[in-house]
Amino acid sequence: MPVFIILGLFVVMAWREPQGMMLYAPTPEPPCDCESDSYHCADFATLDEAQDCFDYCWALRGFDVHGLDADGDRVACEGLK
Repeated sequence: MPVFIILGLFVVMAWREPQGMMLYAPTPEPPCDCESDSYHCADFATLDEAQDCFDYCWALRGFDVHGLDADGDRVACEGLK
């Protein structure tokens, strides 16, 4: 009988969520809004920020929503280098 009690406690403990830990990672904040042309290269501090926005919107909408890629090579705001 005691073996079943110990086994039962082990199963209960194994299924409990560990204290202080999340089971799922939080959803990251999108780098920018892709609904309309609302950003220009001057709105970004770095090339990486501009490229993150460009890549995100390209994946979401399938085109350069904000016109960040002047020469069509899929590199955004090359003047920020």
